[in-house]
Amino acid sequence: MLETPEERVELLKAGIIGKKIEELYISGNHIKILKHPVLFELESQEMGRYLKK
Repeated sequence: MLETPEERVELLKAGIIGKKIEELYISGNHIKILKHPVLFELESQEMGRYLKK
C-alpha cells in the first residue's frame, strides 16, 4: 500500500494531509513503531534562536 511516491502524491493532490498519509502507510504496510520520536513545534522565531545552540 502506498509503495510508490506517485501514489502518495495522488493522495496529497486529493487533499489528504501528509500526516494522514503517513498513518495509512504505517498501518497498511504493517509497520510497528518501537519508539515514538519526540516532536515539538516552535512557538516563535525568538525561541528557535535559543534551541539552535
